[in-house]
Amino acid sequence: MTAPTTIAYLGPAGTFSEQAALAVRNGLGLADAALATEASIRRVASRVEPGTLGVLPAYNLLEGAVQETLDALFYDRLHAIAMVRAPIIFVAATKEPADRYHTVCSHPKALGQCDGSIRREHPDANVVPTASTAAAAERAAAEPGVVALCSASAAASRRLHVLNDDAGDRRYGRANTTEFLVLADRDVSVIDGADRTILLAAPEVDRPGVLRDILDECAGRGLNVAKLHVRPSPIGVGHDADAPQAFLLELVAAPDDPAVADAASAIVARFSGVATSLVRVVGGYPSIGLGSEHPG
Repeated sequence: MTAPTTIAYLGPAGTFSEQAALAVRNGLGLADAALATEASIRRVASRVEPGTLGVLPAYNLLEGAVQETLDALFYDRLHAIAMVRAPIIFVAATKEPADRYHTVCSHPKALGQCDGSIRREHPDANVVPTASTAAAAERAAAEPGVVALCSASAAASRRLHVLNDDAGDRRYGRANTTEFLVLADRDVSVIDGADRTILLAAPEVDRPGVLRDILDECAGRGLNVAKLHVRPSPIGVGHDADAPQAFLLELVAAPDDPAVADAASAIVARFSGVATSLVRVVGGYPSIGLGSEHPG
């Protein structure tokens, strides 16, 4: 793979997406790559080309899959080459301590992931969505009585007073995390150490047992499915509720594992009588740890 010169991510600066982008730059040894912010997932995906990587949230422990990112894998024919699993720790911060706070603000996703602490600590406050967690920190810095749910780095850079250093909800006894995928142009080489594979299976048919047939071919070859996502098929034609679906399977296996290619071929054979069937690997990646370069 040609060394990328740009890493695009869902901005603005001071967000968890920026932390993930910095971890990618550090983890892939791309010290000279510039970071570029974009205002939407679609804009990040459209930036991905030879020389530019995209870093996008794909799965949150509390709120599940980010559908727009998954869609980029097949609608934009992109390829996932790495994954960052980032702890998502929200702080509740304000310009100055007060007896009462009239507003709690943050990105809608953050508000959902901190719903318990909002109801517990600020039951009478107005809950206001902002464009990003960084934008929430900006509002809190400008207006007394406003609590922002944001990253610790966003609060520190605006000299906010931290009321709660871990305002996020917990589920299943686990702290919140988001998995960010590193997306590249489809003609890329797999990074050494890849131990996960995303397999797209999109048979143009809807009938009982379609998913079972796909999973049987994986299980029969000892392939464990860590996650399964279902999206509208990129090849199916139709607008009713029974239109064909695409299945994205995250397999616990390297993309060059012979069992992966064997399963893909077997899935194609299962649906050989169908007019069109799309089965291909759309991701093969290792995990990247959050290194010391990220801001907090």
